[in-house]
Amino acid sequence: MSTRRAGPALLLLVAGYGSVGQAFVLQGSRWPTPDATFFADILFTGGTSPSGMTWNQAFREAALSWSDDTAFLYTVIQERADPCAGISPGVPEDGFRSGVGFAATNCGIAFGASTLAITTTYFRDQTTTETDIVFNDSKPWDVYSGPWRSNASDFRRVAAHELGHALGLDHEDRVPALMQTVIFSGSNIEVPLADDIAGVEALYGPAEPAPSLEPDTATTNYQDWWWNPALSGMGWNVGQQDNTITVAWYLYDSTESPSFLTLAGPLVGNAVEGTLFRSFGPPPGPGYDPLDVTRTPAGTARLAFQSSDQAAFTYDYDNASGTIALERYTYDLEDFSGDWVYAAAGEISDCTDPSNNKAYTNTGRLSISQDGTAVSVTNTDDTGGICTYNLTLSQRGSYSEGSGTFSCDDGVRGTAALSNVRKVDDFLTFEYKAQATSGETCTEQSKVAAAVD
Repeated sequence: MSTRRAGPALLLLVAGYGSVGQAFVLQGSRWPTPDATFFADILFTGGTSPSGMTWNQAFREAALSWSDDTAFLYTVIQERADPCAGISPGVPEDGFRSGVGFAATNCGIAFGASTLAITTTYFRDQTTTETDIVFNDSKPWDVYSGPWRSNASDFRRVAAHELGHALGLDHEDRVPALMQTVIFSGSNIEVPLADDIAGVEALYGPAEPAPSLEPDTATTNYQDWWWNPALSGMGWNVGQQDNTITVAWYLYDSTESPSFLTLAGPLVGNAVEGTLFRSFGPPPGPGYDPLDVTRTPAGTARLAFQSSDQAAFTYDYDNASGTIALERYTYDLEDFSGDWVYAAAGEISDCTDPSNNKAYTNTGRLSISQDGTAVSVTNTDDTGGICTYNLTLSQRGSYSEGSGTFSCDDGVRGTAALSNVRKVDDFLTFEYKAQATSGETCTEQSKVAAAVD
């Protein structure tokens, strides 16, 4: 059985900041992995704040404020989950679904006079299994930026504070922080500050640095199938050419019929965003005319890559909105064993003797022997030179990558790495980078295409 723990309340008071220093406080439990899913379909006052922003959108932005700068990733699905499931009479358990809502009480327990919201955490052996957030519906609410107003509480920043509790942070009153117990009149704290972020790092580790945008590097080759393992029946096919991204989102529509929506545009930073389109047209077959296909705007979307393997997809269309955590769909590790003929084009650089720096092309043969993740490669190039590689491979989506060491018959030794390794039928492609550690310490990079010999 899970243990239920009532999280601390957020209070509205007027005071000044306390002492200065960094000292985040942890609640004592955490999620087993740095991610969690909330189900939010908030219908308070018709679903829309006085300023015009929906409560759902504001909650989603509050969740993203944590995901933008930390390793923790929230998924927000626009679907109702009662935060009092299994507690309030007549509301059955819902299978550890984290819910959000407004209510007159916290699941039958009266709010304090200054309480804006309460987060309740369920955990087993200090591992969080569910969190629920209840907002006090007797208070005046709105969504806004800038100084805190005494006549209306900002739902978005209160939600961000409560989501801090949900990921494992307690109150911190010694430094300016989103997790302070009180919100001060005129306060401009709307998103996690340095102390809040340090607390998340203590729980889940630091966020990965933003990936390089060089299109020919492994970390920015986003082309693949992406999915959320908890959301079967839908997937995202991401295509990439240089810095242009196309996304096809396969799902079911409101009539339970298969559907797909598309998004396309340039990478700006680590994200692509724009209009979601829905296409209509004739079925394939005799008489098919692509001019009969029409595209109509359905809404908007944003796909942000947190790393080469993790992303967040934010959507708003057909009165549905949310943010979904995605990961590459990873296949079984390919077996590359066999004999191959190859052609390579690359560059040698960073040599001690600059005269050895050059662009090159060559051909040769590869003999590959693989046992699980361990791979041995013998490369005989067109000059008769022989190099042997001992590598460890891993699968990354539909591609493989690996690293290890090499030694050549002329005495050159060093380290090597393969990326974007992919086999399709009788063809093999990959990118190669090697660093010599003996003799002339050059760096070599190339792209290789091979066929079964």
